[in-house]
Amino acid sequence: MRHCLQCGSSYIPKNNEQIYCSSACKSKASRERRKSNLSDWNNQSFTQIPVTSSIVSEMANTAVKGAMGQFNVPSITEVVKTLKDPAMSKNSKIMLVGGGVAGGIVGYQFADNGQKLGGTILGVALGICGGKIIHWLFQDEEVVPETTTSTTLSDASLRLYTAEEISKMQILTVSFTEDTTFGRLVGKTFNEKFSILLFGEAGGGKSHIATKMASELAQYGKVLYVLAEEDVTDSVRTRIKRYVCDGVKFFVSNKEEKILELAREYDFLILDSLNGMSQWNYHTDFLRKVKALNLRGTILVNQVNKQGDFVGNNSLLHEVDVSIKVTDGIAETTKNRFGTSENTLAIFDKTPIARKII
Repeated sequence: MRHCLQCGSSYIPKNNEQIYCSSACKSKASRERRKSNLSDWNNQSFTQIPVTSSIVSEMANTAVKGAMGQFNVPSITEVVKTLKDPAMSKNSKIMLVGGGVAGGIVGYQFADNGQKLGGTILGVALGICGGKIIHWLFQDEEVVPETTTSTTLSDASLRLYTAEEISKMQILTVSFTEDTTFGRLVGKTFNEKFSILLFGEAGGGKSHIATKMASELAQYGKVLYVLAEEDVTDSVRTRIKRYVCDGVKFFVSNKEEKILELAREYDFLILDSLNGMSQWNYHTDFLRKVKALNLRGTILVNQVNKQGDFVGNNSLLHEVDVSIKVTDGIAETTKNRFGTSENTLAIFDKTPIARKII
C-alpha cells in the first residue's frame, strides 16, 4: 500500500513510479505546482518515494517552469558577438560552445513534452554560464598585452592601456632588405595589416611595381593578384615572366563580392585596378570591407587624370597607410605612416627580388 501525495488516501500502486492514487490527483497537484513553483518533493513523505529517472525528470521540469521567467538568458546576438571577439582566447570559446551544447542536450532530455524548447534554451544558457565559470577556475594566467598578436590598438578590445603596457606590446611586422621595392619605398620594417595605394596616370608603371611587390610578398604568405581592369593579356604574361611571381595566384574579376570571398583564403591582396571595378565609385567602402578581413596586407592600384585628380573617390588617400605616386616610370612615396616619405624608385631598373630578414 502507498499513500497518495495529493489527497493522502491509501492505494495499491501499479508500478514503483506511481505517486498519486488517480489521474485527477495528479492533475490537481500539477496545477498547484504551477501556482507555487513547488514540486512533489517538498512533501514530508519524500523519504518514502524511490528515486527513479522519472523523479529526476520531474524535478528538472519544475526547475524549468520556475526559472524560465526569472533567468536572464543571453541573446543569440550577444553570444555570437562574444565568440567573434578577437580578445577572447580559443580555450574560452571552446568552453562556451561546449557548455552550451552540453547544457542544451541535458535541458532537452529532462524537460517534458510541453517544456522541450524552454528546457533547451535554459540548458544552453546555464551551460554557457558553466563554461565561463569552469574556464575562470582552471584557466592559465591571462595573456598580458606584451604577448598580444594585434598589430594595431584598434584590433584589441576596448580598454585603457598604460604607457608601459604599450611599450611591451609585440607588434607583427614584415622586413625587407634595402635593395627591394618595399625596402626602398616603404621601409625595411613596417606593420602587418598594411594598406598601400599606387596611383598615377595610365601607362606610368603602376602594374609593374604592383607585380614586383606581389613577388616580394610571396615569401611571407599566399598572395592574390586580382586583374580587375584587364584579362590575362600578353603584357600581363610578360610582367609575370619578368618578375618571377612564384607563389602568386592571379584572378580575373571586377565583382566586389567575388573578390572579397576569395581574398579570405589569402594573406595578401593586390587589386589592379580600382577603376575596373563594377562599383568604382565606392572605393573607400570597398577598402574598409577589405580591412575587415584582417589580411596581412593590401595593395590597391588607382588611376588619376592628366590634372592629377583621382578617377573616383579622393578620400581613399586618407584611408591607406602608404600612398605611392607613379609617373613616367618613377615611383615616389607621398605618404608613409611607417617611416619617411619622399622616397623614389625607378620602376624599370633591374631590381632584385626581396630577401627576407631572419
